[in-house]
Amino acid sequence: MQTQQLLNRITTLLKVNASDLMMDAANPQEAVARWRAEMERGLEQAKDAVAAARVQERRLEQQLKEAQISMAKWDAQVDAALQSGDEEQARVALRRKKTYECVAQELQQKLDHHRQVVVEMRASVKALQDKIQDLGGLARPPRSGSKTP
Repeated sequence: MQTQQLLNRITTLLKVNASDLMMDAANPQEAVARWRAEMERGLEQAKDAVAAARVQERRLEQQLKEAQISMAKWDAQVDAALQSGDEEQARVALRRKKTYECVAQELQQKLDHHRQVVVEMRASVKALQDKIQDLGGLARPPRSGSKTP
């Protein structure tokens, strides 16, 4: 599952400790710049994945809507067949309605799960953006004339 791999990568990037990275590097500024560049690449991939997940979410919503419409259509046919006294046609329509009802339930479960994944992905993207922003000051040399406390 690509989404899970992406979330794992973002999590790994967030767990990396900048001070450990800088301690191992000969030039801490270069190390931070490389780390930040890697995080920015990961961020772009994460944003693309969120966009793709939103497209998939809309597809699931549309499929669910279509299944619900079909279910309602077959329910109306069940009622019409019963009113006309055609029990055989009512049974056929009821089976079709039940089929679409099962499809709608499965799609609703998928949609609920997918929405939760999108929420988690967005939170990961936000955390990665915050981490990159925190690194912003580390990757730049101090301004000339500024006093450090």
